Amino acid sequence: TMSSSRLLLHTHIETITRNKIYESLFYKEHLFGLTPLSLIEKMPEIRYVAGCYGGSRQPSPFLCLLCKLMQIAPDIEIIMLFLNDAHFKYLRLLAAFYLRIILKNEDVYTYLEPLLADYSKIVVRYPQGHFEVRHLDEIVHDLLTQNSYMDLNLGFLQRRELLVEQGLLEEQRDSNLFELDHTITMQDIMDQVDTEDREKEIDEGMRLKFKNRGGVKRKRDGTGEEPVQSATPSDRSVSMSVEETNKLREQLGLPLLEQT
Repeated sequence: TMSSSRLLLHTHIETITRNKIYESLFYKEHLFGLTPLSLIEKMPEIRYVAGCYGGSRQPSPFLCLLCKLMQIAPDIEIIMLFLNDAHFKYLRLLAAFYLRIILKNEDVYTYLEPLLADYSKIVVRYPQGHFEVRHLDEIVHDLLTQNSYMDLNLGFLQRRELLVEQGLLEEQRDSNLFELDHTITMQDIMDQVDTEDREKEIDEGMRLKFKNRGGVKRKRDGTGEEPVQSATPSDRSVSMSVEETNKLREQLGLPLLEQT
């Protein structure tokens, strides 16, 4: 009889993709013997979300981690811990992908819809290999509306309206009314993460932010997008960069940069 974890893999990840994952350098070097908690230490290495990409269809580290998570099939309490931790946005997204696969229809909506209030910036890598900055709520919306996503067979998800009619779900609330649960943290595990990795993540995030100022900015109410004027190389833009970087550094307990 096939185990539940193997059944998950065979159902949701095609054989050729699984084989590519097992043969990938990232999987061989980093994921053998991985436990649910030691997985946290790998999250600073995750800089983008993707399935397979490039001409050789190379599996992304994110997809490799998701495959490993499906293999070890941790207790649901651990996955909820990942989902509710606001410090690692890619870990939260990893948990969302996993829950989309394993939960019943009504539970998928119950646990993933609160993430529609999370507008964190997420770097996505597309099959052609190029990158794009999106937002976490947009990716969660894709998970709730698509059956196949990033080289994963997510499975059929029943429409929300039908579940409401059956009394399995309440009427949908506005995404602004969702309250993310930040009371559960993994501070003890976070202490194991090297401060240098956290500083690098902040600095890279800030560079991405100002690189994309000439595009569009997502409204905080989640209703759409509005044009943003391109930033000009002035003293003001440099000052804003330092101020915003210091705001993030202060939240993470890192030393502040000096303004010049």
